[in-house]
Amino acid sequence: MVGREDLVASVQAMASPAHGIGRAFKTSKEDIVGLLRAVELALETDEGARYAELLRRAEQVAAGLAGVPGIAVRVLPNGRQGQPCPRTVVRLLPSFGWERRAFMAALRDGEPGIVVRALDEDADSVSVHPLGVRDEEVGVVVDRMIAVVRGATT
Repeated sequence: MVGREDLVASVQAMASPAHGIGRAFKTSKEDIVGLLRAVELALETDEGARYAELLRRAEQVAAGLAGVPGIAVRVLPNGRQGQPCPRTVVRLLPSFGWERRAFMAALRDGEPGIVVRALDEDADSVSVHPLGVRDEEVGVVVDRMIAVVRGATT
């Protein structure tokens, strides 16, 4: 358990031999070690550097797609609730001629398969989250998206 002292104390009060309702939620040693490592990694992470890396990758995807007919591209620096998660947004223009669902399927089902997320705020847009794209994969994502867009608009 990690957290406020009063919450940790209340959990300890239900530990062996005084089993409370928590007994059904028993956790394995492997789960505990995994949680400990996750907390350690979170504390070791330079969030500013991590954000800068993700923003750079999102901007690389946007730059690679800039000027492609049928789409408009922009980078959203944060999530809807202000979370520090930059994303590249690809808006399908009317000249594109496909619905978002068909575009997403074409990307997913092709080679290599590219998974994008429907942007909730805009029914004609998808987002590419840089967390799932390594630096060496940016060009692959861009090339695949361009191929799908060009195939749809020609």
